[in-house]
Amino acid sequence: MKLPSIELLLNSAKETLIRFPFVLLWTFIGSGSLIIALNFDVFDRYSLLNLGVTSIFGLILMYCIEMFTERFQRNETTKWLIRGVGNVALIVLFFLLPSESYSLKLVVRLFVIWLGLHLVSSYAPFFMLNDKNGFWHYNQILFIRLLTALLYSTVLFGGLSLALLAIDALFNVSINSKNYVRLSILIYGIFNTWYFLAGIPKDFNELTKHTAYPKELKVFTQYVLLPLVVIYLVILYAYSGKIVFTWDLPKGWVSYLVLIFSILGIFALLLIEPVKNDAQNTWIKIFSKTFYIALFPLIILLFVAIGYRVSSYGITENRYFVLILALWLAGIALYFLISKEKSIKTIPLTLSVLTIVSVSGPWGAFQVSERSQKGIFEKCIKEQNLLNESGKIAAANKIVPDTVMGRISRVADYFEDRKNLSALSDYFSVHDTLYTSRKVYNKAEKLFESSGLKYYSPYYNSVSKSGKQFYYNMYFDGPYEITGYDYLKDLNLYFSNEYNDGQEIDAKNELIKIKLVKNMLVFEVYDKVRKTKVEEFISIDKEIRVLAETFPGGKSFSGLTDNMIWTLNLKAGYNIKIIIDRMNLKEEEKIMYVEDMGGQMLVGLVKKENKTLSKKNK
Repeated sequence: MKLPSIELLLNSAKETLIRFPFVLLWTFIGSGSLIIALNFDVFDRYSLLNLGVTSIFGLILMYCIEMFTERFQRNETTKWLIRGVGNVALIVLFFLLPSESYSLKLVVRLFVIWLGLHLVSSYAPFFMLNDKNGFWHYNQILFIRLLTALLYSTVLFGGLSLALLAIDALFNVSINSKNYVRLSILIYGIFNTWYFLAGIPKDFNELTKHTAYPKELKVFTQYVLLPLVVIYLVILYAYSGKIVFTWDLPKGWVSYLVLIFSILGIFALLLIEPVKNDAQNTWIKIFSKTFYIALFPLIILLFVAIGYRVSSYGITENRYFVLILALWLAGIALYFLISKEKSIKTIPLTLSVLTIVSVSGPWGAFQVSERSQKGIFEKCIKEQNLLNESGKIAAANKIVPDTVMGRISRVADYFEDRKNLSALSDYFSVHDTLYTSRKVYNKAEKLFESSGLKYYSPYYNSVSKSGKQFYYNMYFDGPYEITGYDYLKDLNLYFSNEYNDGQEIDAKNELIKIKLVKNMLVFEVYDKVRKTKVEEFISIDKEIRVLAETFPGGKSFSGLTDNMIWTLNLKAGYNIKIIIDRMNLKEEEKIMYVEDMGGQMLVGLVKKENKTLSKKNK
C-alpha cells in the first residue's frame, strides 16, 4: 500500500477547510479558549469557558448547516445567509450563558440540546429525501470515521504524552501537568475534528448506489450485539415472570435495564438494515419483527416501574426523561409493526424533535418536575394543617409524622440542589437573603427551623448498610479575623482511597497543597526554587471524635464555634487556621472518618513582618 504524500495530506486538509470553514473556525475558537482558560484563576475564566461551550455547539450546528445547504441549496448567497444566521445564534448563546458556575438545570438543558443536534447531523443531508440506502451508508461512514478518528487521536496523544514524560524523566526538564491537558485539547479538539471531516462523503447520490456491506459489521452485530440483546431479553422476561408470580412492584432501576435493552436492540437492527431482506438472511427479518413485538411487555413493565415512582415521589427530571422515552419506544414499536414504509430515518428524526421539546416550554422536564414537586409539598402541608391565617407554615406546636417530614424534606432537597429553594418562599417567613446566601450550607434545614419543622433527609443523619453519616454545618457570614495570616483559600476537600489532587495555594516561592485522606490532612510544601518537596501528615482524628461524641446526631451551629475551628502549625514554617463551614462524617464498623469538608483556610508565614492578606487564591 502506497502511503499518501505530504502534499496530498496538505491538499486534503485545505479542501476540508474550504468545505467546512465555520466548523473548523469554532473548533479553533473552542480549543484556544480552553487552553487559555488553564492559565486563569477559576473566578476569571468563565467567559473563556462560555466561549468553549459555545464552540462545542458551534461545531455541531455548523456541521448540520453545511450538510443541509450542500445537499439542498445551490444558491451561494442563500448558503452564506443560512451560515450567518447560525453564527448569530451562537453569538446570542454566548451572551446568554452565565458569568458564574452553571446550574444543574442549565447543564442538563445544554447537554440534551447538544445531543439533539448530533441526531440532526445524522439526517441533515437526507432531511427531505426518502433515500433509505443512501441514509444508511452515510451514517455507516460517519460511525466508522468517528471510531477511526478517535483511535488515531488516542494513539497520537498517548505517543506524544510518553515523549513528554520521557523528556521530563531523562533530561530533568520540569513539564507542567497542564501541558498534557493542552495537548489533549489540541489533538482531540483540532486534529480529531479535522481528520473526521476529511472523510465525509461529497457525492451523496453515489451513496444511494452503494451495495457493499462490511463483513466485520455483520460479524459484530451477529455475534456480539444480538447475543447481548437476547441475554437482556431473557433477564427482563424472567424478572417480569417473577413480578407476576410474587405480585411485587418492579424495582426502579429496571427502567434503565429496559431502556438499555431497547437501545441495543434498535442499534443492532439499524446496523443490519441493508441486508435484512437478503435471501440468506431471513432470520434477520424475523428477528426484526419479533423484537418489536417482544418489546411491548417490557414497555408495560417500564410504565409500571416509572408510574409507581411518579405516584409515590412525583416527577423529577430523571423520571420525566424515562417517561418520554417509554412513550417514544411505544410509538416506534407500533410504527415498525404497522407502517408499510418503515423508514429508519424516523428514529433519529423523532428523537431529535423529542430532545428539543423536552427541555423547552411549560411542558419541559424542568417546569413539569418543579410543578410536580411543589404540588407534593403543598398537598403534604395542607393535609397536616400546617398553614396559619397568612398562608405561612407554623408548625412549632404540631406533631408531624416522620414519613411526611421525610417527604417534604426531599422536596426541599430537590429545590436546593437546583439552587431554586425560593420556589417554596410563599410558605416561609424568612428574609430573601437566605435563598441567595453563599455562606449558608443546607439552606433547606435553616428554612424548616424558621417555621418549627423538623428537617429530615436521607442525605443527613442516615443509617445505611455501609454505616452512619453525620453532618455538621456552621452558619457564619463573617468577617473573619485575619491578623497574622497572609493568604485566604476557600476549602473543599473530599476523601478518596488514593491521594486526590487536593487544593493549592501559591505562596511566593513555595506551593502549598492540602489533601484529605480519611482522618489525616496531608500538606505538601513545594519549593519552586530548589525543586524540593516536603510532606507533612497531621492527624485530625481527635478533633472529629470530640465533635462526634459531643454532637452524636450531627449539628448546625450559628456563629464561630471552637468545635469547627482548627489551628495547625507546619514544620515548613506556616501557621494554618481552618474554619469549617460543613463536615460529613461517616462511621463504618465503629470507625469514624471524614468523607468531605468545606470552609476557609488561612495561611500565615512564620516570622514574617508587614503581612497583608491576599485573596488572589480564593
